[in-house]
Amino acid sequence: MAEAGELGAPAEAGSNLDIDPQVTRVFIAHNRRLDEHPVDYFWALIQHLDPADYPEGVKPPYHLGGTWGFSGGSGLYRKPGAPLPPFPFGGVMFVGSNLNSVAGWKKAEDRGDPGDPDDPKMTYWRNMKKLLELAEVDRSSATTTSCGS
Repeated sequence: MAEAGELGAPAEAGSNLDIDPQVTRVFIAHNRRLDEHPVDYFWALIQHLDPADYPEGVKPPYHLGGTWGFSGGSGLYRKPGAPLPPFPFGGVMFVGSNLNSVAGWKKAEDRGDPGDPDDPKMTYWRNMKKLLELAEVDRSSATTTSCGS
C-alpha cells in the first residue's frame, strides 16, 4: 500500500479504504506541517498527480503568480512576485467555476498579466475588487478557488 505522500497501487484487500474498482491508483497525502503554508501544501499535492489522472479534456494547472484563483495562483491577495501572505483562516472563501481555458491562460501569460490585485485586467477580478470593497471585506481576509481546480 502507498505511504503518505506517495502514489501507489490501489488499496490492499481488507483495508479500511472503500475504493471504486475503476480507480487505478491511490494517493495518500501527508498531513500539513505547521510550518508549511496551506497553498504550498495544496500545490505539492497537485504535483503528485499525473496528467492522466485528470478527466478527459482537463489540463493540469500550473502557477501564474500574482492574484489568481487557486490553483493557477495562490487564491490570495498577492502582488506579483511577492511571497505568500498568511492564509486567511476564518476569512471568506469564494468558490467559482474556472471558466477559463488553456488558451485563456496562455493569452494572460503572453500579455504579461501578472494578476496584479491593484490593477486587475480580468473582468472577474475587477468585479471581485468592487464586490469586496462594497461589502467592506479586507482583500487579505479572502481566498478564491475554483470548483474545477
